[in-house]
Amino acid sequence: MLSSQEVITRTLQAPLVPVFYHADATYAQAMVRACYAGGVRVFEFTNRGANAFEVFQELAKLVADGCPDLVLGIGTIYTAADAERFIAAGAAFVVQPVTTADVAAACQRHDVAWLPGALTPNEIHT
Repeated sequence: MLSSQEVITRTLQAPLVPVFYHADATYAQAMVRACYAGGVRVFEFTNRGANAFEVFQELAKLVADGCPDLVLGIGTIYTAADAERFIAAGAAFVVQPVTTADVAAACQRHDVAWLPGALTPNEIHT
């Protein structure tokens, strides 16, 4: 597993980071394969619907077996429990649409890059 700093470095170097969700693992795998074939090396799958965790697990297997230099992360994470679950499944980074200390701590414990979002103070949760 890459360190959080290496993930951040690779993400900053990436000209494009697709943000994608689909409830069907086969469809999502086809999308990752197509993006990878096109040169994408950082990919964010989002936790936005049905089967997100199960699909992510399948994507993590695909990346491990066939896309060794692809950095796969998870987005739309609100809780530390979800962060822990997706990190255990292979997430190299965690994106939050808000900022919470418990998710930050979970990522720090596992040396996983944490990318919080906050445009206004309302998105910062304590």
